Amino acid sequence: MKRGLLVFLIFLLLSICVSAAVAEEMVIYTSGDYEYVLLEDGTAEIVDYTGSETELTVPGMLDGHPVSSVGDRAFARNYTITAITLPEGITYIGKNAFETCGSLCSITFPDSVTFIDAYAFTWCYSLTEIRLPGSLTHIGDFAFHYCANATEIILPDGLVSIGNGAFYHCELLKNIDLPDSVTEIGDEAFAGCTVLENIVIPENVERIGNEAFRSCRNLRSVNVPASVIEFGENVFIGCDKLGDIRIAPEHPFLMIVDGVLFDQAKNELLFYPRKLASAEYHVPEGTLVIGNGAFFECYALTDIFLPDSVTMIGEYAFEYCAGLKNVYLQEGMIRIGMHAFSGCYSLENIVLPDSVVHIGSGAFFDCPKLQKITVPENVTKIESYTFGSCRNLTEVYLPEGLREIGEYAFYNCQQLSNVYIPSGVIKMDENVFAYHPEDMIITVEAGSYAEEWCRQYGINYLYAD
Repeated sequence: MKRGLLVFLIFLLLSICVSAAVAEEMVIYTSGDYEYVLLEDGTAEIVDYTGSETELTVPGMLDGHPVSSVGDRAFARNYTITAITLPEGITYIGKNAFETCGSLCSITFPDSVTFIDAYAFTWCYSLTEIRLPGSLTHIGDFAFHYCANATEIILPDGLVSIGNGAFYHCELLKNIDLPDSVTEIGDEAFAGCTVLENIVIPENVERIGNEAFRSCRNLRSVNVPASVIEFGENVFIGCDKLGDIRIAPEHPFLMIVDGVLFDQAKNELLFYPRKLASAEYHVPEGTLVIGNGAFFECYALTDIFLPDSVTMIGEYAFEYCAGLKNVYLQEGMIRIGMHAFSGCYSLENIVLPDSVVHIGSGAFFDCPKLQKITVPENVTKIESYTFGSCRNLTEVYLPEGLREIGEYAFYNCQQLSNVYIPSGVIKMDENVFAYHPEDMIITVEAGSYAEEWCRQYGINYLYAD
């Protein structure tokens, strides 16, 4: 008992000491229009600005303390400042430091800043030119996110990493030079830079993140050096005009075959450029995987032929291929990913091989010309929205091994008047057939779960012969 009490008292004393130390660190001082805290090295970090200047020069000293950093949200949502000059000696700009400074047109950085943290200048939509200092090594996540009017961004030699979403939706950025020192381009780093035309990736870049250049709709050419050892998913998805992808001949796993990007180590088709504009494409024999978003929005494609080597179609692989009419799959196909054919408005013919065991959620959502589908015998669950809004679907054949039908699986199938639910089905969501035709009849086995479900939700049914 005494030992337990002693431990408790020690813990309490330590907690008080820690709390006191934190409280001491968090003492806020005021100097004119600035509030600041003192860091361990005796320098000042600005935590708030209460003034009303439009053109602001931040002082390098506050009460005799050198200013070394701008703290989190220090100037956030200040709509008065139009121009700001930061003093020499500042090394760090904190999270959301200038977030949504909507009138800020220009900022002058000292050659001492090494790190601009996450969201530091997000939604600074009046910035037109951003010149980053030569001392800068790291740009944090979404640091210049939605600087939508920035037409020029100058990156310094010595910059090492560009964070996730760093220049996300800089919609007027036409060109940008990446310095040779850059080793990492984060997820979505330049996503939504809709007028960006060309990008040269330096020889030292090791990582290009997921969707790094997503929806750069005017991007026409790009190179990938051999130094890239991590290449994310959907790096170029939505790049409508991209037709010139140059892969270093010595690259360890990426390669171009007839204009199409492959990961030869995984035998995966990564990206089919919409710029190719072919009506018909035969996936090369030996390909194992159609990658996530590989054919996204390839409007001109009408016929796709997959060899028997392909075992998986990734998520969103053919989403919004609005002209796709015919899909030819072979035995050996195992998995069809989520939304794989969603929004294929012209899709009329597809036969799912018996080898398929999984069809992802929304895989055929909004395929209005699809009239007939046979779900393979090895599929045990129809996921949510799988055939939702297939408005002309009239025939559906469900396998005896089916066990579960997810929510809205046949949502808004306006022509689906009769469906047989096998006796093995033991779970169905209430909204499986939401917005079904009024004359719809479900065929069930007597005493089955499906019969009970129809009774519960007032759906017309009849017994199988």
